[in-house]
Amino acid sequence: RSGFTAWGVELARQVGLTLIGRCKGKRFVALSGEERIIFDADLRYVEEESAKHWRKNSREASDAAE
Repeated sequence: RSGFTAWGVELARQVGLTLIGRCKGKRFVALSGEERIIFDADLRYVEEESAKHWRKNSREASDAAE
């Protein structure tokens, strides 16, 4: 299993690293260094992730099932 730990996030904050976790499609989670991210991508040209990549309990999967 991959992911981030509380210790990893704290270490990134202490040394001034930008830490991104769970990046998929147009979304990501910034865990450290959010102020250094430049949001300059034109999201109209970023494809949505396909349904086969959705997590079973994700909001997208729940919405699609309804």
